[in-house]
Formats: sequence, C-alpha cells, structure tokens
Amino acid sequence: MRSLLLLVVLATASQAYMVPQNAPCSGSTVCLINCVLDSRCPVFNLAKPVFLAGTSCSRFFKCESGRACEMECPVGLHFNLAKEACDWPNQACCDPSIECRPDPCRPGSGCDTPIVPVPPAPIVPLPPRSRPPFPCHRAAAVRSV
Repeated sequence: MRSLLLLVVLATASQAYMVPQNAPCSGSTVCLINCVLDSRCPVFNLAKPVFLAGTSCSRFFKCESGRACEMECPVGLHFNLAKEACDWPNQACCDPSIECRPDPCRPGSGCDTPIVPVPPAPIVPLPPRSRPPFPCHRAAAVRSV
C-alpha cells in the first residue's frame, strides 16, 4: 500500500514539472499555441526571461521552456531588444526609416537617480473661535420667490 501511495505521489510531482502543450491563453500569460521549439531558448525558465527579435519591429519572441513564443507590442510601439520591452519607435531603433534617438537615460548616466519629492509644509489648523466668523441673522436671510 505504501509503495502504491509513493508511486502516486511521484507521478503527481513529475507532472507538476511538465510543460503543458496547450496552456490557456490570456493577455498576461504566454500562450504556448504560438510557440515553436528553438535552440536559443533555455529548456528551463530562468529568473530573467529570454527575448529574441521578431519578424517585424512590433513582434518579438519570449522564451518559455525551450520554446520561442511570438508576442506583439501594443499598436504604435516597437520591441526594443536592448531594453527587452516595447518602446517608442524612435527609441527602439528597429525601423531604418525612423530616426533613431535612443533614450538618453542610460544606466550610470546620472539621470537614473530618483528624484525625491520634497513633502509639502504641514497644514496647521487655526485655533477654534468662540463664535462663527460670519454670523447669520434670520432677518437678513433672502427669501426666494
């Protein structure tokens, strides 16, 4: 009985590490239907994802368990291989017909230092008054007609 239980536990554990062939697709996950085996992709997913250039400036591949999965940037953006993210076309430098102006804020250039906002001066409430600042008299109230 113990050996049967051990066999069931091992079979379940081994299936947990298998890559599903047709995982459900959603906007935030990689859809394995669009994936093909690619020797440039590591078999095991690394802590930092691996990205590959795509077939056009707006397309790229994200590696998932030894497969290259085609992804597409939102409309108007191009994939920036240096930043490994979708970016403005003039900063992605993919399309030769668009003037390339890479982001001037490169690591170590000084502009990556966060600007710490200065907190506003505290608001100090006024001391309470013994009477309201504008007394309201019933006789002076205007009637609406």
